[in-house]
Amino acid sequence: MNLKSEQTDISNLTLNNISLYSKLIENNYFKILVGLFAFSIPALSLAVGSGHSIGPALLTIVALIYLPKLGTYFQGLQKDDKILIVTLASYFLIFSISIVLDGFHTREFDRPSRFLLAALALIILLKTRIKAELVLYGVIIGATSTGLLAIYQYFVLDMVRPHGFKIVIAYGNDSLLLALLALASIGFFLTQKKYLLVALCVIAATFAISAFIFSGTRGGWLATPLILLVLCSFRKKLKTSLLLSITSIIFVLIIAMLLSPKLGTLDRLKLVNTNLNNYFSGQTVATSTGLRLEMWKSALYSFKEKPIFGTGEYGNKAYKQQQIQQGLVSSKIYAFGHAHNEIFTALSYRGLIGFLSLLSIYLVPLWLFSKVLFSKQSALSPETKMIALGGCLIPLSYFIYGLTQSMFDHNSGSTIYPFFIVIYWAAMRGMEPLDRNIEPTDSLS
Repeated sequence: MNLKSEQTDISNLTLNNISLYSKLIENNYFKILVGLFAFSIPALSLAVGSGHSIGPALLTIVALIYLPKLGTYFQGLQKDDKILIVTLASYFLIFSISIVLDGFHTREFDRPSRFLLAALALIILLKTRIKAELVLYGVIIGATSTGLLAIYQYFVLDMVRPHGFKIVIAYGNDSLLLALLALASIGFFLTQKKYLLVALCVIAATFAISAFIFSGTRGGWLATPLILLVLCSFRKKLKTSLLLSITSIIFVLIIAMLLSPKLGTLDRLKLVNTNLNNYFSGQTVATSTGLRLEMWKSALYSFKEKPIFGTGEYGNKAYKQQQIQQGLVSSKIYAFGHAHNEIFTALSYRGLIGFLSLLSIYLVPLWLFSKVLFSKQSALSPETKMIALGGCLIPLSYFIYGLTQSMFDHNSGSTIYPFFIVIYWAAMRGMEPLDRNIEPTDSLS
């Protein structure tokens, strides 16, 4: 009798907990709170020290509180939601296998775990249906604040290369990403005829581009043509005169800063050509460009040794030392912990399996956002497509950044990328329900 009574009490307690979960997640105040956490991700990512971790940490806490219910929530999601969640989680799983094979250094689980945490957070974000406007407000604040921070560090603190609170290359690249997202937000607010917010987006993008240029980051310049892609998408939504005005403001700023002798941005870009000539003529490899080429070469040698699962980050040291002894690469690259190229780092450390996993976290989000952006379903609002445009820019820009820097080797990059992806996906899905089968078209209209 006592046993049955205890079982009944446990059953009642479980039902009460489930009821509490359901009531809380449907509460409007709770939804606003989760939305504010999402807002803080772009707003704080570059503005304060460890700002990239604050919003993700808060969302992670919520996801862990709801861990017993996440499986049930996951089952109720649409197909594309599940594909994105599984893709992010799979990256963590494959990375974890590599860590185990490489000697099980537990500290290395930190960076890839952020992709898994982002996947869990996405389930909560989708369940609460966050407001897209909150995410875009966060972008405007984040883009503006990183520009103001760079100006302060350059003119007041007299920093040669402002870097916020991060490694300078990552700071410059992520500032450019915020600029791109601010520009993409123009289309969202334009369709709602909120012209003050349109103007704020232009100002925010200008500030963020300034931060990128002040940082002196060279690899990010490869992603600047994405600015033209974004502006081109507005050709049917903006008057020609206004579009030309916005384009002129941005490119006059870029050209002025390029030509500024104090900044020396153009000289740094020209130096790439000099470094290449010195490297291929055999004069020296001891330049940023020359060392990168040596690291890429070393990574390919390592990949040939273990093409399936790779050498591992720690295991690669022995292979690199062997390459140096054989005269295949310069000894100057031994101290570097990655190949300064996301693809080569993945190939050498995690082999073909890791390379395919890396491609998936670029291509799957790009494919999913593109399906919405180019959809011909009349039910999809123009605002939804503008969110999708911003979503496309995240994997596109990070792929380009990854050509000259291993962004995921840093805590900021391995946090910002997956969490920006999930807040944009949740913002887009929160606009209106999307059909499971979205047919593409050739037009952005």
